[in-house]
Amino acid sequence: MVVLVGTALVSCSSDEDDTSSGSSGSGGGAFPVTIDHAFGSTTIDSEPQRIVTVGYNDEQALLALGIKPVGMVNQYPGEPDVNRTWPWVTGPWGGTEPTVVGSNPETTISVEKIAALEPDLILALYSSIDTDLYSTLSAIAPTVAKDPAYGDYATPWQITTKTAAKAVGREADGEKLVADIDKQFADARSAHPEFADQTAVIISVDATPEFYAFSSEDARGRVLGSLGFKPAPAVEALMNGEFYAPISTERLDLLDVDRLVVIGNPDAAQAVRNNPGFQQLDVVKNNRVVYVNDDQAPQVGAALTASSALSLPWATSQLLAELTK
Repeated sequence: MVVLVGTALVSCSSDEDDTSSGSSGSGGGAFPVTIDHAFGSTTIDSEPQRIVTVGYNDEQALLALGIKPVGMVNQYPGEPDVNRTWPWVTGPWGGTEPTVVGSNPETTISVEKIAALEPDLILALYSSIDTDLYSTLSAIAPTVAKDPAYGDYATPWQITTKTAAKAVGREADGEKLVADIDKQFADARSAHPEFADQTAVIISVDATPEFYAFSSEDARGRVLGSLGFKPAPAVEALMNGEFYAPISTERLDLLDVDRLVVIGNPDAAQAVRNNPGFQQLDVVKNNRVVYVNDDQAPQVGAALTASSALSLPWATSQLLAELTK
């Protein structure tokens, strides 16, 4: 499965304490708080207790802060539902099952399911909601949309984390999370100065095989940049403002960079390895390709796709181990 968007109803538990936002009261003194976003500003008067997230990975920003939302969207569709079984989220969820209010690649979020959850805050930080949906959601509960400086599914994890933290009255916790992860990246760059002289591209593949290269401004591409790698200008030129671009088999030469990271489950990875054009690339001949599974264990690709304050420490350690073999 190729998940490009960085996009079954699960019933809400009858134990409200288990499925609530889990606020401990530590942020109570921070309210009211006003947050500016793409559609204006939203004021949150008191500490939220029932939060619904409609942005991909927004729920992970909350989980990193010790808060469990009552509703979320599934970035990875299909059955079995893997979105709450990733290695980096199982502990924070602790067995809680929130209601699923939408799923990639669907474009319609279930407003009815959201309203039934009676939220007191809706987060749509890493999302593509438009003005109409924002107005609809705002009629249900205070809603915080994406940062005005970024497009759909383009807000950096640092901003998502800090905005979520501000919304729940835990700004200091959010700042610390970001600082700790930024330090991990800085330590990796210091340990591997050679990365700074190398171009790197991250791609997603399926069993066809079809190839999709991610922009350096995509969440996955930003991970490579945070590790110190340089983007490949020829690949960046294909993006035209999008977060990814398809690469035809006739132009696989564009992927002949210093380091290539391939996200795909084993059948897709094997199809790529068998592709004659791919086999001719110097990056392949020189064993400079790293293959990581997507949503099959170990799910490094899914962790890179999420690129959240929860998944990044796990993903970075796994990816570095492969890059430095």
